[in-house]
Amino acid sequence: MGKYKDLDVFEERGFLTEEERDELLKRESRILALRRIEESARTEKEFFEVIDIWNRLDDNRERKERAHEIGRPESILEWNSCELSNVSIFNYDKVLDAQRQKGEFIDTIYDNPKGMCQLVTNGFLTEIIDELKQSRKELLYYLVIRDYTTSEYAQVTKTTDRNVRGTRKTAINKVRKEFDRALKCMEEQSLPLTIDERYFLKQGVREEKT
Repeated sequence: MGKYKDLDVFEERGFLTEEERDELLKRESRILALRRIEESARTEKEFFEVIDIWNRLDDNRERKERAHEIGRPESILEWNSCELSNVSIFNYDKVLDAQRQKGEFIDTIYDNPKGMCQLVTNGFLTEIIDELKQSRKELLYYLVIRDYTTSEYAQVTKTTDRNVRGTRKTAINKVRKEFDRALKCMEEQSLPLTIDERYFLKQGVREEKT
């Protein structure tokens, strides 16, 4: 008990409560017990028991981490839209305002053309969008997230409406092509796909009426 000889002194001086001391001893005891189980494992069954313990510890750790994460649905543009907007056209800024008032700043930090790839939850889409040319990122950011019309964006960038529409089509087609390729790779490896991903893989983009 040499490593714990100072605990009594800490507790007497008010640096450590009795509950904190007990929790510290329990935590150290669990670590020591796990280490002894790992070192004493010899048979296949005993190794599987060690793996089960590791899995339970990982599940508990991930559960605690998820409790501190900010949940985000697939489409950030639809998040709380009914609650936050009383007009027919949904205002994305109201979502950000509501988040900031609650102390949630992640979407605000990435609310720009360069960081918008972080606003999607799918890892493949994040990488695909991040690899787009900067000019196409800016176009998609203002047309898709900021809901600019093609004529408004053309006026700001001093180009033509036709050019904007053509570039938008090219950028979206590239994203869809790369995403389709990623989903096919996942399917070949028997990795799980969501219902929307399976629909996209088999039938393409889902129409609004469906």
